[in-house]
Amino acid sequence: MQEILVSSNKNKKGIILSVKKNKLLRQVKKINVGNRLLISRLIEDDVLDLSIRNISNKCICSNNKPVLKKEYVDSYNHYIYVLDNFIHYFYNIFNFNIDLEEIIRVCLKENSDVLLCDKYVFDNDNIKYYRTEYNKIVTGGFYYNITVFKDELGEYLNNFSIDIQKININNEDDSEKILNMLKVIYLSNREKHMALSLFIKVTEATYKFYLDGFEFMFYTYFNKKKNKN
Repeated sequence: MQEILVSSNKNKKGIILSVKKNKLLRQVKKINVGNRLLISRLIEDDVLDLSIRNISNKCICSNNKPVLKKEYVDSYNHYIYVLDNFIHYFYNIFNFNIDLEEIIRVCLKENSDVLLCDKYVFDNDNIKYYRTEYNKIVTGGFYYNITVFKDELGEYLNNFSIDIQKININNEDDSEKILNMLKVIYLSNREKHMALSLFIKVTEATYKFYLDGFEFMFYTYFNKKKNKN
């Protein structure tokens, strides 16, 4: 009997998730967003399942009437607006001419909670908030890894004026420092197969491979920088 109840609950949750995904996909076709195809792929796959499950039916209020033409949007539309805004931000950081879909997937798979935020994404008062939250999504894996490798990467981190013992990813200024470091390391190594590891949290199984990769990528960046001078 208990197994039947567990199976029934799983089926119910699966149906609710499917309904929410289909609603999002219908909304993506209706509203004006620049990354429609990528957004649809992310919704259709399991990348965003954790946050999609938690979408409510509440309204997101805003004072930005000229854009909205009304005082609120529903949570499904706002979810898509935030996702589109994040993707634009991501490409603007790294390079619009690079295919970054795989990295975007990795980052959002780890953390997509900001897509549920009830602060209207286009209100000027919320720009700093979303920027910091986006930075945390982009740099979450990288930040975790450099704290794990802090002793081995100590000299490199010092050259970035990063004190890993004091830096706080939740702080706006610190999140910008981490992001800028990640950006230059990635762009110096983006054609290498190990570059994706900059965004994925290291595990016990990947420790040696990631450590070797991080040391090599940091070395590559500083070597290129030295040769330019």
